[in-house]
Amino acid sequence: FAMLFSGGLIPTFMVVNSLKLTNTIWALILPGAVPLGNVILLMNAFRGVPKSLEEAAMIDGCGTVRLFFSVVLPMLKPILATVAVLNALWIWNDFLLPYLILAKPVTIPLSQMYFYGQYNQQWNLIMAGFVVSTIPVVLFFLLMQKHIINGIAAGAVKG
Repeated sequence: FAMLFSGGLIPTFMVVNSLKLTNTIWALILPGAVPLGNVILLMNAFRGVPKSLEEAAMIDGCGTVRLFFSVVLPMLKPILATVAVLNALWIWNDFLLPYLILAKPVTIPLSQMYFYGQYNQQWNLIMAGFVVSTIPVVLFFLLMQKHIINGIAAGAVKG
């Protein structure tokens, strides 16, 4: 289960901390570099490409690189778009891990203490920030909606 999804926040933080990567950009890149769930999706998509199509392209004189870019890759556009959307949303919504890994002591100027006081949160500003932060995600989803639906339909069981 932990291989397919995430091992959890605490084990990830412990590994990053033991590798002395805290407060570096590598602490953000390496833990999520190759999500295994997406690798499994892509492996199944590559296995779904018909061998006869590849053989026909090779007989017509298509090389390996051209076979990949002209035949295989266009067939996998829906699943690639789905993986891109899932990764983009995962990264956009991941706040806590970078917050913990890149935690440096912060000093707050006296002029801004009003906004950060223990009993004085301004919820109207916080909620406005939440609304503004959802705009890119909604726009990205609306632009990629067709590809998401095609990717899900391509992975569906056909009877």
